[in-house]
Amino acid sequence: MNFKDKVGSTIDKFDEVYVPEPSGSDIHNFEFVGSVDGFKDGLVTVSDMENNCFDIEPERLIKIGEE
Repeated sequence: MNFKDKVGSTIDKFDEVYVPEPSGSDIHNFEFVGSVDGFKDGLVTVSDMENNCFDIEPERLIKIGEE
């Protein structure tokens, strides 16, 4: 299964992504840039700089480094 970000770029493990401000059901408190750790149940697992992991819908993320 291919996971696509907000602009249609394919998200792969170890990619750097921008995570937006939290919405209603999110458990992260702020927007941040993190690293993709994996995928499960249609979500992307992203870790922040403190190694906290969050499951985020791929269409909310923006892959960093795409042209």
